[in-house]
Amino acid sequence: MTEVRGTDVRTQTFRPRSPLFGQLAVATGVLTVPVFAVLYWISVPVGSWLVVVALQVLVMLIVGVGVIASRSVFVQLHDWGVEDHWPFGFTSRVRSSDVDTILLIDLYTGNGTETVPQLFALDGRDTLVLRMRGQIWTRSAIQQVAARLGAPVVHAPVPMTLTDFTRIEPQLLTWFERRPLWAVRAPRTLAASADRRVFEQ
Repeated sequence: MTEVRGTDVRTQTFRPRSPLFGQLAVATGVLTVPVFAVLYWISVPVGSWLVVVALQVLVMLIVGVGVIASRSVFVQLHDWGVEDHWPFGFTSRVRSSDVDTILLIDLYTGNGTETVPQLFALDGRDTLVLRMRGQIWTRSAIQQVAARLGAPVVHAPVPMTLTDFTRIEPQLLTWFERRPLWAVRAPRTLAASADRRVFEQ
């Protein structure tokens, strides 16, 4: 569950779902153990196993650094807006006055049956200034951030697949979420009046 910590009545801190990064570390271990087992089986007879050991240590260090860095990830609500904190000291400050529109949608996950909420906060030029993914944050945290920003909220009437959303708003997604065949941008963004009417039907 997301940890909520309030320093006063106007400030709240939300942290990612607690099992998330632990699950990633476990998944990495499950995936790498068979790979390294094969590498050891191949390298030991030829005497190159020290290279495999070094590679395994490197992978473990990277995973360890990732888990430790994840502890510095949080979103903090203030009177003036939102602070988005990411690993290694990266911080994005989004003032409520800078947000023109908030898109709240539910995206289907990979298995095609479950959905997760997604928040996209856009400024007056339809530029993305804040995104919150339901894979990381709880629905409650996302809703409270949207409420604190105070901008008009555009809801998708039904859940969408990543494919559908990419066809409409590819610029709001990261490069690894987009696909070349889907990268045709719509003439106007969802924040435009016509698209907003479609979303609110």
